[in-house]
Amino acid sequence: MNREILFRGKRVDNGEWIEGNYLAIYTSGLPFSLIMAKNYDEEEKRITNHAAVIPSTLGQYTGLTDKNGKKIFEGDIIRAIHKGEELNTSYIYFESGTYWCQLITGCYIDCCETLSEQECECGLEVIGNIHDNLEQLKGEENV
Repeated sequence: MNREILFRGKRVDNGEWIEGNYLAIYTSGLPFSLIMAKNYDEEEKRITNHAAVIPSTLGQYTGLTDKNGKKIFEGDIIRAIHKGEELNTSYIYFESGTYWCQLITGCYIDCCETLSEQECECGLEVIGNIHDNLEQLKGEENV
C-alpha cells in the first residue's frame, strides 16, 4: 500500500498549522524540529519555505480523509457517523504500527478500534484536534 508521507505541526512563531516533510535538527545538543512545506530547490540543493514547529504538535498523516475530503492526522478529533446518527467522537493516536481511535464520547468503541476499522464502518468527520480543542477531551484521562 502506497500512501503519502506527510506531517503537520503548529508553528512556533505564529501558532499556525503547517504541513510538509519533517526533519529533526540538533543545535547545541538540543532537538529542534522543522517542518518543510515540500519546497526543495533542486538547482540550489536547499530547502525553502520551512518553519520551526512545536514538537508536541507534530502528527503524521494517516493516509485517510474524512467525508469532506479533509486529511486525517494523528492528534485529530473525529466524529463517527452511521446512517445519519453520531456514534462517537474519538482522537487519533499512533501505536505499534497502527492508527487507533481513543473514545472520548458516545457509544463504546471495541477497546480502542483502529482508524481503518472506524473508516470502514462509519462516515468520519474531523471536528478538531487535541492541541486546539482541549475542551472536547473533558473527562478523558489518557490524554
